[in-house]
Amino acid sequence: MANLSNINNKFLVTTGGAVGVGVTSPGSKLSIGGTTGSYDSGIGFQPTGTGARIYRTFIATDGSFRFDDVTAGYLTRLTINSSGNVGIGTTGPVHLLQVKSSYDDFITKIENDLGSEGGNGLWVDTRWNVANNVPFKVTSNSGNSPMMIIK
Repeated sequence: MANLSNINNKFLVTTGGAVGVGVTSPGSKLSIGGTTGSYDSGIGFQPTGTGARIYRTFIATDGSFRFDDVTAGYLTRLTINSSGNVGIGTTGPVHLLQVKSSYDDFITKIENDLGSEGGNGLWVDTRWNVANNVPFKVTSNSGNSPMMIIK
């Protein structure tokens, strides 16, 4: 193993070609370690040029993944938690896909741009048709006030 910095093992290249930054024993081809809250490894992306945004990714000890916009004050843009739930605009998704925003306009657009050939837009499919399942529901006030239900 080659230690190129020799300062607390900050940068290592093993004889097998694995690279470690901030770790003493790289477990994959590129291992990056450090401590930032509960997220113990991260990679930063900093493009150059006018208006360039800085991003960083983290993988937590519980296996969750987070993508932060550093330029916007470490605003979390995407989270995949240890259960596999995906959150856009939230760090704690409780559903398979959860989108959260305080933007004063529509937050989701589903667009099929097939052109003159036509095409379909959105398919909501609830497999088992029983009396109490609700395949489509629009609510207000965090789900407490149903505005429209399609059964």
